[in-house]
Amino acid sequence: NFAPAYKIMGVVMQRQGQLDEAKYWYHQALEYQPDFAEVHANLGSLYASQQKWEQAITSYEKALEIQPNLAGVYRNLARIWQTNNQPEKAANCQYQASLLELDKLQLEDYFSLGKTLSIQNLVEQVINLYSQAKELYPKEAKLYYLLGKALSQQEQWQEAIFNYQQAIQLNPKVSHYYNCLGDVFTQLQQWEEAINCYLKSIQINPDVCWSYFKLADAWMECQEWEKAIKTYRQGLQLNPENYWPYIKIGDALIEQDNIEEAIAIYRDAQKINPNLSTSYYKLADALQQNNKQDEAIAHYKTALEIDPDLPFLYEKLGDLLQEKQQWEEAI
Repeated sequence: NFAPAYKIMGVVMQRQGQLDEAKYWYHQALEYQPDFAEVHANLGSLYASQQKWEQAITSYEKALEIQPNLAGVYRNLARIWQTNNQPEKAANCQYQASLLELDKLQLEDYFSLGKTLSIQNLVEQVINLYSQAKELYPKEAKLYYLLGKALSQQEQWQEAIFNYQQAIQLNPKVSHYYNCLGDVFTQLQQWEEAINCYLKSIQINPDVCWSYFKLADAWMECQEWEKAIKTYRQGLQLNPENYWPYIKIGDALIEQDNIEEAIAIYRDAQKINPNLSTSYYKLADALQQNNKQDEAIAHYKTALEIDPDLPFLYEKLGDLLQEKQQWEEAI
């Protein structure tokens, strides 16, 4: 079998920059041993140096088909995919290379690769990566948090809860961990658990507006209108330009039959975002309850100008026009 000797000749020629001669010897080696993975890999490197990407990819993939444990080939293939604007394929190759060299990975390598995989939405690979990482670093809270986040994306709620709780146990001073756990309980409509998580998050870090808004949403689901209003207002002190909490406050005020104050709040939402149909039809509903039909009609029309694909508004507007005996426009 002359294949190993021909491979050596190819390597020598390639190192000397004599690429055509190197290619000749590599092909000679493959004549004798077609399943010589290292030769296919060397051909891939040779073609890559000439920017012959398609041939390089074919050679690398052939090498991996024969011998799938070549981490270096995966890394080289990842660089080609990255150069050719295929980031998802590049990330997957980096992941495969890392799986073959777990003993060489440091904690930061796991975080870096996990971030790359997450950007490409390779969630299953993220879950597998962090699952293996936490076996090596069982006291690293961030790993459990990131794993919980990936599991949440897959709607694996119970596994996500377990990992978030582990992260909290290892580092109970990170408010964001409680927020994420609260989000899972929210998805499961377990409002008491969600409320406790958001309260704990606020206790640790009272300067995050979204913690208040999420807590207030949970209070709304529990029909705790006064608590919801108070909590939305606390969040708005941190982020007064967020229009949506004004809408929610208005809804809570309507539930309390506080129509006048709700009208004022919906108007505040309009000032912050004048292109939101929701604030106009919510205001119109409140005005109608307050027997201000003409103004309600005007706001329903504005809502439909902003978003004409709201069939329920045509019905509301038609009913109101009928009450006003504006028959032609109602039809």
